[in-house]
Amino acid sequence: MNSSSNTNKIYKVDSAYGGIIKAVIILLFVVGGASLWLIIKLGFNNPQTAQYKLLPFLCIALGALLFYRGKQLSNQSSFKLTDDAIIIIESKTRTERAIQLKDIIEQRTFYLGKTYQVEHLAFRKSENEDWYIIGIGIKQSRELIQRFKDAYLHNRLPILQSMLNNGKKVIFNMSSSSDVFKNKITALKTTDMLKGFDEIVEVNSERISFKGKEYYFSDIQSVTFPSDGEIAVYSKTGDKLFTVYYLLISNPELFFELLKSRLHN
Repeated sequence: MNSSSNTNKIYKVDSAYGGIIKAVIILLFVVGGASLWLIIKLGFNNPQTAQYKLLPFLCIALGALLFYRGKQLSNQSSFKLTDDAIIIIESKTRTERAIQLKDIIEQRTFYLGKTYQVEHLAFRKSENEDWYIIGIGIKQSRELIQRFKDAYLHNRLPILQSMLNNGKKVIFNMSSSSDVFKNKITALKTTDMLKGFDEIVEVNSERISFKGKEYYFSDIQSVTFPSDGEIAVYSKTGDKLFTVYYLLISNPELFFELLKSRLHN
């Protein structure tokens, strides 16, 4: 799957990104300090300074927020990906923790930025563990995210297929509403984007249980996952049975491929 060079590649925190944050913080504090000095010199009641009274405090507040974000980045882990594991390298101790991809129970995709242009990927080994997040601040994060998705699908899909073949069920977490994305555009805590997954989709060897309804594989003709990100399930009469937006379900690629594989059994 991966070349040896990619297997040994370490995806580190982008120092340039941290440098930009530091430069903006310095600029904000300089502008805030200079404007405060000017306001004090001319007088708070001077008509010339009236419209700028909030500027120093705004600059300081923004600088403090960026400083907090910079601290988050400085504590961010680096990553290394092999054919069957992701290795997390802690920023302070440089200790490494390898997690087998086949053992990761959940992976989610979300976006940050004014136009949701910055892709992030979160994963965790169990519900009792913290999320690891790959995204802004990591060099070549887009490359790492795509490699992770491909390797994760390759390692995890056979596990889920085996579960169905042995009469077990597979659970996918899902959000009941797209409200999970509202008011999160500039979230300083990216983990906020992982909240709100309050429903489940249950899959077994015979059917899919979705929003209180059951859909049998014997009645399903096809499953599509077009570029608009909406996973759609169609009946043998051509009717659309249901759709799931991929940002609102955990392990979307796995969900799609698992359904496809059941149709060919």
